[in-house]
Amino acid sequence: MNLTLLDSAPDHLGLWTSLHQLAGHLAGVVRRQGHGLPELETLAGLIRAAGVTVPLASVPLTPAQLDDAVTTYAQQVQLVKARPVAVPLDEPVTTADPVPVLTVPESRPARVMQTPAWPVHVSQARRLLRGRRVVLLGGVPDPAHRQALVEALGLSDLDWIPSRRYDHGLQAAPHLRQPGTALAIFALRWGAHAHASLREAAREAGVPFLLHPSGLNPSQVAWHIMQQVSGALAALEPVA
Repeated sequence: MNLTLLDSAPDHLGLWTSLHQLAGHLAGVVRRQGHGLPELETLAGLIRAAGVTVPLASVPLTPAQLDDAVTTYAQQVQLVKARPVAVPLDEPVTTADPVPVLTVPESRPARVMQTPAWPVHVSQARRLLRGRRVVLLGGVPDPAHRQALVEALGLSDLDWIPSRRYDHGLQAAPHLRQPGTALAIFALRWGAHAHASLREAAREAGVPFLLHPSGLNPSQVAWHIMQQVSGALAALEPVA
């Protein structure tokens, strides 16, 4: 791991999201062998501090997922390396015969907040979901996490239903019938018993259904969207 590179990209959320996914894979592989990673908590703390708030999941990726994750990480590394190096505005210029010059301090421009550089599959999912409404069943809704999903995927609304409110997927049917609902996501990790009934409710409402097996950060959600329902979403009527 290139720590110098990570130090130079504290606000490059795409890089940290990719690292989060790979770290979870590595931890899962090592755990299956009966071992542990002594520095895993330190790494997880760095990732959280960079803005990836989803807990690190020690789950090995499939070969296809791993290949995609490695490719995405390499792309993010290149984006960080390609960043222009900031040059101080007040850097003095030296000459052979220095001449005293009276300078008037200039006001520095306000720092512009950068839009996170998401992986390619996030951009692809956003093109399919921009301006649409999504229902998510499972987990515990978190305002910051919800906002990250809405912004990354360009959603008009994310109707996030906590697991504790629904012990049966059919109870979510009224949410699926709301106008503009384009996708139903079931977070398998938080409630495996209800996904069959939610799938049936989504089918009856004519809404594509996504069975999501991993964490709920935007990169992981977008990856499964493209793998499972990209065709169904592409066939939807354009948003007015």
